[in-house]
Amino acid sequence: MDISNMRVTMVPWAYRRGQEVMYLVVDETILKNYGELIKRAPDDAFFNMVEKHINAYMEKGVMPPAEIAPAILNAVDDMRAGRKIALRAGDYISLQNYIKK
Repeated sequence: MDISNMRVTMVPWAYRRGQEVMYLVVDETILKNYGELIKRAPDDAFFNMVEKHINAYMEKGVMPPAEIAPAILNAVDDMRAGRKIALRAGDYISLQNYIKK
């Protein structure tokens, strides 16, 4: 694997204390199609929505809406494993699209 041409870009909001965001795969296609979503800093409404669905699943077994279920279940998996929640690129994009609606 040749990584000599690899570029890494970090959006400023990802440096906020207490947040950890992982972009495992963000290529030119993702940036072209979802660049604005990735650059947008998550606001309180975003975190409240994520927290609501995580708590509903963990406390009552209520499945989140299908369009964000993988993202919420990934977060729950991280929590149950004792890891910090890591928002992967696809998860973040689906959550931002959901909150945008």
